[in-house]
Amino acid sequence: MTSRFGFARAILACGLCVFPSLLASPAQADTRVALVVGNSEYKFVAPLGNPANDARLIAKTLTGLGFKLVGNGPQLDLSKAQFDQAVQDFGNEIQGADVALFYYAGHGVQVRGANYLVPVSANPTREIDVDFQMLDVNLVLREMEYGRAKLNLVILDACRNNPFGTRGLRAASGGLAQMQAPEGTLISFATQPGNVAQDGADGDSPFSKALADTMRKPGLDIFRAFNEVGLLVSRATNGEQQPWMSLSPIKGDFYFAGLPEPPKSDPMIEQSRYYDAAARIDTREAWDSFLSFYKTGYYADLARAERKKIVAAEEAKAKAEAEAAAKAEAQRQAKLAALAQEQREAEAKSARDAALKAARDAVAAEKAQREAEAKAAQEALEKAERETAAAKAAQQSAKAAQLAAEKSANDLKEALEKAKQDTAANAAKHLADNKVAALAPGSTPPLNLLGSTDVIRLVKVHLQEVGCDPGVLSGTWDKKGQHALEEFNKYAHTELNTNTINVDTLEAVRARTGRICPLTCGRGMRIEGDRCVPVKSANTESEENGGAKPSSGKATRSASGSSAGDLLYRCRSKDKDACRTLCEAGFSGPCRLLNRR
Repeated sequence: MTSRFGFARAILACGLCVFPSLLASPAQADTRVALVVGNSEYKFVAPLGNPANDARLIAKTLTGLGFKLVGNGPQLDLSKAQFDQAVQDFGNEIQGADVALFYYAGHGVQVRGANYLVPVSANPTREIDVDFQMLDVNLVLREMEYGRAKLNLVILDACRNNPFGTRGLRAASGGLAQMQAPEGTLISFATQPGNVAQDGADGDSPFSKALADTMRKPGLDIFRAFNEVGLLVSRATNGEQQPWMSLSPIKGDFYFAGLPEPPKSDPMIEQSRYYDAAARIDTREAWDSFLSFYKTGYYADLARAERKKIVAAEEAKAKAEAEAAAKAEAQRQAKLAALAQEQREAEAKSARDAALKAARDAVAAEKAQREAEAKAAQEALEKAERETAAAKAAQQSAKAAQLAAEKSANDLKEALEKAKQDTAANAAKHLADNKVAALAPGSTPPLNLLGSTDVIRLVKVHLQEVGCDPGVLSGTWDKKGQHALEEFNKYAHTELNTNTINVDTLEAVRARTGRICPLTCGRGMRIEGDRCVPVKSANTESEENGGAKPSSGKATRSASGSSAGDLLYRCRSKDKDACRTLCEAGFSGPCRLLNRR
């Protein structure tokens, strides 16, 4: 596998071989376009001998350096129209180019701070003629700006005397004016602003000759190249002509003839350089890479010695690491064994504790079960005793209630019979004495004898007779009485007002006979015929087998209801005994009547 050192060396060696060849062949590296113009044969002023020769020299040089020339060669002795067209063609050719170069040799003048290039057809007589007969250098700069080349070069060998100074163009100055170079542009003048350049005596101007020679030298970037041109021109003119430049910041480097050939290196110096690089890395791989290129020699022996030291250090380190790992493994195994022993002892202790706890829990559970069973048996026994006592008490109460009901029924029957007899006798007497119609037995007493509580009590009595339980037979109309009357409406198909009780309510209820509401029995009771009787246990039935069963009290209530109406009738007939009986029974109207008498 190629090491980092070997790969770096290979890249360096390859770069030294390839990159100079690219820079030495600029036509293959970038796109170069040039417009070369030389005007010598002026029609209205004295001709110049060298500009055409200068243009040919520069065109030939640029062609050899990979430039494409507009018009396929130097453009010589151009009129104003030809000059304009050449500049337009130049602007079209440089679209997207890497380098755009404009060269001009011939007359040039500055008018009011602007530089103009003079076509061979120019013949200005007024200052205004300059704009129409000459070419403003700024027009060339605008074409270059429109072309957007990466690098723009403007070379002007036109700093000569004003040829029109005696013909009405006195505003024109000698030499050219200083110009500001746009971004990415270098402007080279044959001499300093305002000065006049020499035309030369050997067929080429000193500036053009120095320029051609310098551009052919490899290894000079544009800054060094134009600096070299300045030095050559100054030397050739004994310092009378000093070329000048105007430039803006330029991105990247540009070489007319590419990089110079790299110097041949001393093999020992090269080995020393790579040895130092390997020593800085100082790994086995770095020395292996060095020895793969340099197998013999002084530095190869040093590299093997350094590699041997590294190998020995690595082996010693590996041995120490192995011993440390073995020791750590032994300690780890001992620790694991101790932990395993501790875990076994903990598990044994946990098993013993669990067994003891299970035994204690079993004994406690058995004890709790026995206690619960004993408690349940005791509670069942006590419950049975309570139920037996309650049943006996209920049986005794039922017997007492039965005896009391029978006695009450007999008393009421006797009172009813006596009341009927007395009523019949008194009715005849009353009719004879008062000559008024008497109420028939069993009719509703007059209203002046019944208070509201009497009416409520009688309604409850008659509701109870027809099987609709009104609760307590009091003179208060409560929710129990309302419910009983609602049941009466439901089963008797009536619509009596359940909130307000009056004589009409009493008449409607009293008119019904027999059971209206269905019989319902409470908890611990059962239906037997037309009454509810207590549910008796087997023990109670065996004790009272064949005994008399208490009545429900309905006959007593019925008798009381019937006798109450008769007693009220007799009380109205001024029977004090009937009024006293009703008063003792709780009727308020007969009590008031009795007190008045």
